[in-house]
Amino acid sequence: LFFCELLSGNTVLKMQERSLVFSLGRGMSRKTMYSHGVEVSAASEMIASQAFAAKNLCSSEDRYRLFEMLSYAGIVRSVGQPPFGFTGNMAIRNWFIENLSGLSFGNQKVYDILNNDMKEDLINFSGTKRTLRYLMRYSDSDLNAVDSIVTGLIDSESYRSKLSAMYSERDFASVVTEKNHKKSILSYILETAAYIVSATSILDDAVRNSCIISHQVLYFLRSNEEFSEDITEEEYQKYCLLVNSLDKYSLKNIEGDDYRSTEAETVHRWTLLLRNEMCRSAAECLSENFEQIMLGTFRKDLISGSWCRILKPLFARLLDVLADSASYVDSCLESEKIILGLTDRIVRAAVKYDSSEKLSSIEDKIIYIIPEKYKKVYRESSSGKSESEKLYLRILMALDYICDMTDREAEKTYSKIC
Repeated sequence: LFFCELLSGNTVLKMQERSLVFSLGRGMSRKTMYSHGVEVSAASEMIASQAFAAKNLCSSEDRYRLFEMLSYAGIVRSVGQPPFGFTGNMAIRNWFIENLSGLSFGNQKVYDILNNDMKEDLINFSGTKRTLRYLMRYSDSDLNAVDSIVTGLIDSESYRSKLSAMYSERDFASVVTEKNHKKSILSYILETAAYIVSATSILDDAVRNSCIISHQVLYFLRSNEEFSEDITEEEYQKYCLLVNSLDKYSLKNIEGDDYRSTEAETVHRWTLLLRNEMCRSAAECLSENFEQIMLGTFRKDLISGSWCRILKPLFARLLDVLADSASYVDSCLESEKIILGLTDRIVRAAVKYDSSEKLSSIEDKIIYIIPEKYKKVYRESSSGKSESEKLYLRILMALDYICDMTDREAEKTYSKIC
């Protein structure tokens, strides 16, 4: 009921108006944060269904419960993302990397006032980590009622000892993880599905928006076969089969009338094939290592534990190539400028809010346009806290306001205050 209510209201409408990579409303083919969440849910269910089909790993009741959670969790994990998706995340991180050390509060530097965990949340800002904050602070439901899904969301970004929750939600996150003591199976599946969908979606959208063509992808995959020594001959053959399938798709469509359209369809079909193979491989890893996962002794993600681990460094290098392309840079330049401008204006004003520091005329107006719900959350969560934590929570108030905007709302607000 909690997630049905959450996903049937304004939350989903806003997710449909936040782009994943390429900005909305610029005549470009693009995916939204909502469509991304739906695809993550679908990939999660595919991994789980194939893993459980191979072996009778749990009861039918537990299996039904897991599938039900996955159908919601893939979408819910994206509710904390800022406008312009990946570009928005990087812009917020970059602003704090470049400005936090020089940001002042009174006679002190904000960098010196905040503790390391607070600074970590800002310098390595993550919309996924912010999801728990959104659910706790801006929804009316009792999170204890959906404890198992929240457990998956808390550590679903990556396997690490540190919680994937912001410092502001540390108490709730600690209670949840202390009860479970280990990474949940939901988290393993979610993080893997999110990685698979993100990597293939960015590649798909990049071709659709003429950042790269299929023959460039093919050349890259064939000229970057730098695998680790533990790769087996069988794994190498699987890789070759996957790469050759892109070549076959390209040859079929080389005579097409609309070359640009054909390019997009070629890579789209191949990324679907790639996604299915990666999900199947992850399902095998889940099935083979189920006991270790349930005991909390499996120290890899499901991709790193399968033959598809050899694709991860290739994807990383391919995305670097895409990031350097002129079309990609052009598409992200305006989005990054908007988020950097909003963060600069709103954070600097929020730092002085509710303190003895005097706001300038423009800063006073900026604080005025921040909706009351964000100020209310700040007042409630800052009560009884130290001055350093109050400062941190004021900065989060500014980020909450920015992150809850749609792409178009961000553009309009930027035109007003920047």
